[in-house]
Amino acid sequence: MGFYHEAKVVYLAAPFIKRTFPLLRVHQFTSLATLAFKTGHPYWGWRFTGLALHYVQDLTQPYHSTLSPGDSSAKLIGINLLAIAGMPKMKDNMIVLLSNRHLALEKYQNQVIFNAARTRQETAMDKQLRAMDKDASYPAWTEHYSRDVVSRQSNDYAGKLTDILVGSMPPSYVSDPGFDFGVKEAEIDLLASMSSLEPKKRAQLDGAVAELLNNFGAHSRNVVRGVLKASGAP
Repeated sequence: MGFYHEAKVVYLAAPFIKRTFPLLRVHQFTSLATLAFKTGHPYWGWRFTGLALHYVQDLTQPYHSTLSPGDSSAKLIGINLLAIAGMPKMKDNMIVLLSNRHLALEKYQNQVIFNAARTRQETAMDKQLRAMDKDASYPAWTEHYSRDVVSRQSNDYAGKLTDILVGSMPPSYVSDPGFDFGVKEAEIDLLASMSSLEPKKRAQLDGAVAELLNNFGAHSRNVVRGVLKASGAP
């Protein structure tokens, strides 16, 4: 996770959230990948590129780039002050809800993609993952791309995504701090739970996931292009 676009007051209240490592790891592994390609070690070039991609791709997920999607800075500070004063319930509830929404989103995405693969059906999500029409609309790869482009885009989308999750998924999964999605995840079938969902809401959720995967694909390809260009590889 990397929280690079929170309000200044949040950093003042919680300076420790600046201590994250994605930028360092991306720099480390893209540099090693470039060195490997330049010195005739394509296997290691691709291995290190893959490791760099892991960090960049994680930042396309709004719950990895935003401290608390959908919550204002004032709310975050207020909840933390209450916790410091010995009243941690609101903070504990917020953490559970963040975890639940994060896990529910990824569980749904995972189930849709694997189900489509098993039935050999192509979904809008698959198409958006491979769509290359937006790749060139982003700046060329630089050391700061993962922060200034990937994380910024992800952070900007966080509030909207949370509204969609809360408005479309079963309330017990995304709005009830008394329910721990992580504990129950293995027995949850989100596709079955949402089979009776209003088509408009399901389409809205699918559209949001497709947008995230479109970003995921475009940024992944741009990282690879950047590494290959830097190394002079074809």
